[in-house]
Amino acid sequence: MVVTAAYLVIWAVFIGFFWTGDRQNAMGYSLVSFCLILPVVTVTLSFFIGRDDGCTGTRWVMLPFFGLM
Repeated sequence: MVVTAAYLVIWAVFIGFFWTGDRQNAMGYSLVSFCLILPVVTVTLSFFIGRDDGCTGTRWVMLPFFGLM
């Protein structure tokens, strides 16, 4: 669950910077963060979830979670 919490924190930081940041480059920021950085973070964290043998029960619950995100 720590990996899921880490992803949610990263996602919340991106959303927070989007809403409180500079409005002049909002399109560029959204393209880079939501179409490039967050998918890379999702693949990286899902790799760590797949490698972990300790959470075999929650591994299958994470598939729909990352699929929806």
